[in-house]
Amino acid sequence: MGIWLDELERESLESRALTQQQLRDRRALRATLEQHHESMLMEPGFDCVLLLLDAQHKPGSGHEDLPVTEGQDLMHAELVHMGLPVYALRDGQACLALPRASNDEVKRLLTRLGRRVATNSQNRYTIVFGAARAHEARRSCADWLALADLRFQQRQARMGVGEGVAGALLARRAERRQTGRR
Repeated sequence: MGIWLDELERESLESRALTQQQLRDRRALRATLEQHHESMLMEPGFDCVLLLLDAQHKPGSGHEDLPVTEGQDLMHAELVHMGLPVYALRDGQACLALPRASNDEVKRLLTRLGRRVATNSQNRYTIVFGAARAHEARRSCADWLALADLRFQQRQARMGVGEGVAGALLARRAERRQTGRR
């Protein structure tokens, strides 16, 4: 009985430490997003790409019974190895804010990350992402994060992994409402 209680207490401490780390990451992410969004408003020509990333099982790979956390850990390790500031989000997702990044730089980063994760996991996981630029959501940094999340969900639905948005038309309408673009 005493051993069981010790294990329960240890798990509780680990859980609290993880929750506190996630809260610190979210606060740091919010401060970074506010800083970059303010820079976008103050400096003409400044822009920043917000990337939401997750590692998911490749559809039809036959490895769906393996934990997704293995792929997410590989993804986080690769991002840290690349020297990028990574913020942890819900359920193991990662978030990056890349100031002054061109579309080509973002594509190269995603290609490199996807290749590294696929190689290190024997092709069991794929990278799912959602991206939004600061100038696309002019109202606030919360809209910026919501737009990136919406695009992440759309990509999940198109790839057939995870739980995505109910329909592409619904998602397109929601994106137009958030960005104000028609």
